[in-house]
Parts: sequence; C-alpha cells; structure tokens
Amino acid sequence: MTVCACLAAAAACGYALRVSDAGDAGPIHTPERINPNTAPVGSLVRLPGIGPTRARAIAAYRETIRQTVGDGPVFRSCDDLQQIKGIGPKTAEDVRDWLEFQSAVPEAETAPRADSPARPTL
Repeated sequence: MTVCACLAAAAACGYALRVSDAGDAGPIHTPERINPNTAPVGSLVRLPGIGPTRARAIAAYRETIRQTVGDGPVFRSCDDLQQIKGIGPKTAEDVRDWLEFQSAVPEAETAPRADSPARPTL
C-alpha cells in the first residue's frame, strides 16, 4: 500500500494529521508534560489549541519578560498564559493537564520583588 493510500485510509477512519512549520512532532500524550518556561516553539505547538502563531507568541513573551526582569519562571500557572494575546480562560484550561511549571530556581529566589516592573501583555 502506498503512503498516500495509508494516509487516505487513516483519514477515512477519523485520524487527522497536522503539519506545522514549527517542527510539530504530533499531539502530546499524558504523562508527557511541557514546561512553557523552557519549551521550544516546536513543543508548545503540540498543545491543544496552541498553533504556530500562539506558540511563537508564548516564546516571544517569555523572552521579553526575561529581558525585563531577569531569569526565573515567567509562567507560574496556566492562568499566566492569559497574558498572551489570543489565549483566554478556555485555552488556558484546555492546556492545563499538559503543562508543568517546575523550575530549577528555588521559589524564594523567583518570587516577584516589590520593585519589579509590571509584566506587559503582548
């Protein structure tokens, strides 16, 4: 059977193949988790509801914040992803089970300081 025939048969059975310009490796499966503080765009794009545009926006926001306030986790919970344009409460909830927010930096060292600038919304 040719590759085209295999793909057609898979599509007929309800399987979908998403091809992305961000190096998509396919949808993620539990127990695999993605840390939005460290994941490359190619991993972020695998999250449900996060396509290449949102994945790039997450990475750009993360880098902008790090340049402004320094190293440490930018995202501490799914709700923090709502700072990204196009990600609202529903999308944040949809990706909750696929994310982890662990950091190598102890929490006391990453807690926001009183003199820290506010984080911009991109």
